[in-house]
Amino acid sequence: MTFSQKTQQLLNESEKDYGNYVDTFDLISRMWTGYLGYHVLPSQVSDMMAILKLCREVRKHKRDNIDDLNGYLEISKNLKKTIED
Repeated sequence: MTFSQKTQQLLNESEKDYGNYVDTFDLISRMWTGYLGYHVLPSQVSDMMAILKLCREVRKHKRDNIDDLNGYLEISKNLKKTIED
């Protein structure tokens, strides 16, 4: 299984638990916007989650950090293409 296939598999598994990522990251962006008082894009939410995973990886290597980091970056790329263009 390639890295890209593994990422897609993880995204599919997450969707079963958390729903469609487009809807999820849109909801999170609206909640963060309300909390912070300035507009946050869904892809920015995903970028920030990727930064969180990168910070964790810097502290201690775990395969989960790398898999999630790649997943969040893939989500960010897709959000920028589909709902933010």
